[in-house]
Amino acid sequence: MTNKYISMGLVNIRQNLTYFSDFAFSTIFIMVILYVYSYFWKAVYTTTPIEGYTIIQILWYLVFTEALVVSPRQIVGVITDEVQNGDIAVHLTRPYHYVLHHYAVYLSGTILKFPLYIIGGAFIVILTTGTITINPAGIPLLLLSALLSFTLSYVILATVGLLAFWTEDARPIEYIVSKLVFILGGMLVPIDIFPQWIQTISHYLPFIGIAYAPARLALNYTHTLALETILLQIFWIMIIAILLFFVYNKGVKKVVMNGG
Repeated sequence: MTNKYISMGLVNIRQNLTYFSDFAFSTIFIMVILYVYSYFWKAVYTTTPIEGYTIIQILWYLVFTEALVVSPRQIVGVITDEVQNGDIAVHLTRPYHYVLHHYAVYLSGTILKFPLYIIGGAFIVILTTGTITINPAGIPLLLLSALLSFTLSYVILATVGLLAFWTEDARPIEYIVSKLVFILGGMLVPIDIFPQWIQTISHYLPFIGIAYAPARLALNYTHTLALETILLQIFWIMIIAILLFFVYNKGVKKVVMNGG
């Protein structure tokens, strides 16, 4: 069962490697963005850390959050199009689960881009600002946290995409969700810098598990923080996965009732 989805992922990786130039261009784009951010934050910063973050830590934080948020495949548009043009009915006749099929394809493309974005972003920040020290013993759990970040992003976005059964086009909802990730998920700046009331709201939403929590872990690794971060991500994945399969089952019933 699992081998089937692994094979799908490997096929997708081979297909993506054919268009490796696209990954190179997107990596250059990330590097340009981080280059601009580096000079922006240098203009903002004095020698005093902001909420405990030095200029080097802020820029490395942005390397991690940009890579975590930008690497995932744009799944909402894919699902919306398949719902609109009826291709989802074809998927339902095939010997795999629709949600898991897209997860395999999504994840394989994501893990191909993620290291490129990290390397490209790290090059810019080292060039413009400096380096940080990451505890080598923490790398396995950091990678696990990144995987959970991608998975959390998927279950949220796949749920949004499946809303196309009722809204016809789920892209406007995706736009709202992306802005929530930017702000309440801590993609643009660490949550700690925001006013307390925004921090409180953020900690009750799943978006911090996508960007802020894993990026904070990379900067300040401890085994306790790693356990806290991973449990937080697993909790939200389980909650939203339940919602995802509920929405999926409701949507599939509409397809069956309408004869595909």
